[in-house]
Amino acid sequence: MRALRFHDLRHTAANLMIDRGVDLVTVSKILGHKDMKTTMLYLHVLPNKVADTAAIFSVGPRALESHFSDRPRSVVR
Repeated sequence: MRALRFHDLRHTAANLMIDRGVDLVTVSKILGHKDMKTTMLYLHVLPNKVADTAAIFSVGPRALESHFSDRPRSVVR
């Protein structure tokens, strides 16, 4: 079993912050990165966030149906 390094904890902390919605600029400042490119290495965490956000703003028929199903239907004449 490999020994846990301090860098491993920093990496985990960065991943957890990004996963919970902390913006990259804030993560960069907390980690003390001088170059934003270093923080950008953590972007591999974001694909799930992109999919989650896309699902929230999905406008497919089922999304609309579930959104409006609890509202009373108005009658248009």
